[in-house]
Parts: sequence; structure tokens; C-alpha cells
Amino acid sequence: MDRNEYKNILKFLQGKLDVSHWNQDDITEIEKMAKEFEVQNGYLYKKKKDRKLLQVIQEDEVDTILFMMHNHPTAAHMGIDATYGKIKERYY
Repeated sequence: MDRNEYKNILKFLQGKLDVSHWNQDDITEIEKMAKEFEVQNGYLYKKKKDRKLLQVIQEDEVDTILFMMHNHPTAAHMGIDATYGKIKERYY
């Protein structure tokens, strides 16, 4: 998720987003998007249908996540599909 969208959804859910200069369509859109997310400990999480939460990662966090899930000593080098599946279970 790009940094601006992440920031806007996070601030909206925390009640800290100033939408006074936004038009009604933009406000409606952020309200609609925000229903799919929640905040825990200052981080944004995507709600799945099974009620599981996935931590939302921003574009600049992708390389770190890939390293941690593949190259880190505890990652186990399980191959492309297994690594992708492990990331998909935890992150959005």
C-alpha cells in the first residue's frame, strides 16, 4: 500500500484525519475503505472474512519482509510458493 493511502486510512480510523477540505466523494471513499481495516498498537491491519487480521505493509517495507521471510536464518528457504504463502498469511 502506498504511504499516503496508509497514512490517510490510519489517521481516519484514529479520528485524526482532517477532512474539512475534502469533497464529499473523497470522504465517502475513505469511509468505505476504512471499513476493511483496523488499528492495533498504532499499526494498520486488513480484516479478512475469516476475522483474521493481516498487517498492512507499505511499499518501503517489502524488501525487509522478503528478507525476513526468505533469507533470515529462521526463514528456512522453503521455495518461492511456500515463502509467498507464508507472507500472504501474515501481511497485506
